[in-house]
Amino acid sequence: MFTLSKRLFRVNLPVMSYPIKADKVETVAPSAHPVAYDTADWLVVKHVHGRIPGTVLAIRGDLDASTYEAVIAKVQELVQMNEKKLIVDLSEVPAITTAGLVALHNLARLINGKPATETVNGWGALHEMQWDREQGLPIQPKLLAPQPAVVYALTKSGMNLLFQVCENLDTTIETLGYA
Repeated sequence: MFTLSKRLFRVNLPVMSYPIKADKVETVAPSAHPVAYDTADWLVVKHVHGRIPGTVLAIRGDLDASTYEAVIAKVQELVQMNEKKLIVDLSEVPAITTAGLVALHNLARLINGKPATETVNGWGALHEMQWDREQGLPIQPKLLAPQPAVVYALTKSGMNLLFQVCENLDTTIETLGYA
């Protein structure tokens, strides 16, 4: 099950890189409604224009209690802008905690048209993660090139059942027609 430790998994590994062959990549201007965190350095949104246009949400650094709320807020903002063809780039996320798993779970719920879980009640969020994992969600968001420690956390928690893990951006862009 889940543990409430500050760090579930911590492995320092080299960052994976991948070439971008999309027709056009552009960085989106910062949000008009910024979250309480300065996300400029570690949370980047890019539009990719291939056969099917989509959005890449690149997260840099640990996905933990200090960052999960900003990730959820950014995904809510993207979904409100009808950006549901979302690829989450985890190639620069060396560690993920339970809070990070809650952020990814909320991402999956929001893309599927469900409301975000109430994160102030930690156990409630964990129970909803379990229910969604058991029932499944129709749309599996795409996680790009997660580090081994993140894959381990997703697999160990069972959250890997809610996502499609992809290793290559070009291939992932070509498979965006999932929704």
